Order: sequence, then C-alpha cells, then structure tokens
Amino acid sequence: MSILDNLIEFENENTSLDFKLEEYTKYKTISLIKDIMSMANADLQDDRYIIIGMKPDAVGRNIVGIDTLIDSASIQQTIIDNIEPEIRLDYFAHHYGGKLLGIIKITKCENRPYLMKKDFIAQNSSLKRGEGFIRMGTTQMRLFRSHYEQMYAKRYQSHKFSGDIDISFARENIITNLNVIRKKIDRENLPSSSKAKEIERIIEIKIKELEKYNSIGSIKRDEDYIDQMSMMRIAQFNLMGGGTSYEDRSITTLRKNLKNITRTYYDEDYYFLLEKNSEKINVFIKNVGTSYLKDVKLILKLPKHENLLLAEELPKKPNNKYPIINSGYPFVEEFPDYYEISEDLGDLKQQLSIKAFGEPLRMFFSSKDENDFNLDIETELFAVNLDEPIRKNIRICVATDQPLKNIS
Repeated sequence: MSILDNLIEFENENTSLDFKLEEYTKYKTISLIKDIMSMANADLQDDRYIIIGMKPDAVGRNIVGIDTLIDSASIQQTIIDNIEPEIRLDYFAHHYGGKLLGIIKITKCENRPYLMKKDFIAQNSSLKRGEGFIRMGTTQMRLFRSHYEQMYAKRYQSHKFSGDIDISFARENIITNLNVIRKKIDRENLPSSSKAKEIERIIEIKIKELEKYNSIGSIKRDEDYIDQMSMMRIAQFNLMGGGTSYEDRSITTLRKNLKNITRTYYDEDYYFLLEKNSEKINVFIKNVGTSYLKDVKLILKLPKHENLLLAEELPKKPNNKYPIINSGYPFVEEFPDYYEISEDLGDLKQQLSIKAFGEPLRMFFSSKDENDFNLDIETELFAVNLDEPIRKNIRICVATDQPLKNIS
C-alpha cells in the first residue's frame, strides 16, 4: 500500500494532514494561502499533505472525489506571488477506490517562518503583508511572538556549525608558514631612476652645446633657450594634446622635471614594485566540519613592517585611463599598526576548499636591511551560524635573495 493510500484509508486529520471536500477555486484563494502557509509553518520534519475530494464525517470517511484537477502551475504561482520565502509544493492527481483526488504535497519547510509577501484583498476578507499562520493539530492560528522565537531557535540550532576550518596558503596541502624570498631592488632599478638618468644625460648634452655656442656666438643664450625646431614640435604636440619630449625642453625645465621625477613617475614605480615584482599571495579556506557555514566573512590582520609594501587596491597599468571594475581584489583598510584585509565568501559547504580572494594580495618586500623577518597574521572567520568567530594564525617568513639586475 502506498503512503497516500495509507493516509486516505487509515489516518485522521492532524498537523501534517488535512482533508478538503472541494478544490480551491479562485473564490477560495485566501483559504488556499492560509492552509498552505499554516502547513509549512507547522513544527514538523515530515512532508505535509492536503487531500482534496474527501471529508471525514460522523459515520466514516466520505470520499467523494473531484471531477477535474485545477492546473498545478496556477496554485504554485499563487503561493509564489504571496508567500515568502518560497515554499516547495506540488499538486497532482491520485486515484483511490475509483475516485479522482487532488493531492497538495508540501516538502522541505526549512526556512520558517513563512509570511505574507504583500497585502492580498478578496471580496469579503484580506491578508496583510507580514502576517503568518500555523497549523497545530487540526487547528489553524495566527503566528505569535512565541512561535517566532521557537522557529528561529530551531532554525539556528539546525544550522549551527560544528567542526573546524583550515586556513592555508595552498589549496591541497595545509601550509600555515609561507616562505618568501625577497628580491633585492635598489632605487636605481625603478622606472623613475631610469628616467632621471635619461634627463641627466640630456641636460649634460644641452649644457655642452650651450657652452660651445656661447663661446663663439655674439648673442648669448641662457638655460631657458629652446631652438626653433623644438618650439615647432612643442606647438604641434600642444595642438594635438600630446606631451613634449625631454629633448625639446629647456635646461631649466629639465632641472624642474628632475626635481619632481619621483612624483611624476609614482604610478610607474608603484606598478613596477607591486605588480611586476610583488609576491602574489592568496589564502585558501577549507570547511572540515560536518555542516556548512552560512554568509562567511574572512578578516586578516597583517602587521605593518618597514620592509613591507602592500597594494591597497589592484595596481593599475600606467597610462590606463579606465578604472578597474570588479577586480576581485579584497578590501584593504590601513590602521596605525596593521592592515585589515576582508572578503565576503558567501556560504562554505563542508569538505570544500575555496580561494579567499579573486585576485591575490600584492606584497612587495624591500631590502632596506639584510635581516630576515616574519609577519604573523591573525585571521578571523565569521558566519551566521557561528557563536564566536574561528581564529587562526598564519605566518609569512621573509628571507633575502640576490640583487636584481638593473633595468636601465
């Protein structure tokens, strides 16, 4: 005997079972909404059933059946439009004793409470947004505060995390100490230094030319002098919105350029250090517990160090006028003694390892001194179903490498 036949033949109405004599027509929409909502909010683990086409009476079971079955999609759409969160249900035909019955089956009611999504007004009645009902035995009643407290307590306990997580620098193996060999990059390796040497070379040539001219010419020139061809090129560049080459500038202007070289080529130096020569460091989170973690947020506290330069956003290629959108780089906030790095990870399923950051952290380790050093990073993992954040420590161990070749 099937489950449905057993319910029809032997079971009485109870919290999970209701009998209806007639189908839910459009004039009974409020009854449909309240009946399904009440069933879904009931304190049960099992499936819930509304069987249409029968009604117990004083003598026995009155199984009258129905003529036709209302479209299942219309019932489901009515519930979707009016109740939140979504309730899983199906409406289908079942034949018993030569009679056609309609079966509403409600399953997996794990997100109680289920409430009215919006106001619903019928001819002689109405339901208000936020209103809720619950079935207890064969009685249907409005939800009260005690019901909400009980529902949220059970929901929290059912989703409460038990177990642990691994935080590592690698996906497959648990690596909590990361060894990094820093590159020895001197100031002369920077793009700004290369440009400074170029300007110094041009100044030296122009000074020699100026001294030579002044030694034989009757009209003396000073360091502000610009020759005719250079002036024509400057005018053309200005007209086209371009820049002026160093060769076409006066000695006075070049000296000013040299003085401001670090500021002028800040973006190039930044990109050179934090994109081309940085360590790309990510962390991996693995849920080794027996349940999932909901709405996970990861926070790293990275201590400051005189030899550490951390990119607070994804380095942008110099002369790229377009902003980087949705880079996947974590949010970085600077504090007096440390950087706070945070990322929202969503839900974390059990036995699943995920990469924390869409784009790894960019860290450049300078060589102001030759001493090795460690960065002890405090990590905190927060989730809706955690009473307290999970705290772990990981470490970056930094050592010194051989000098990098000059790029000039």
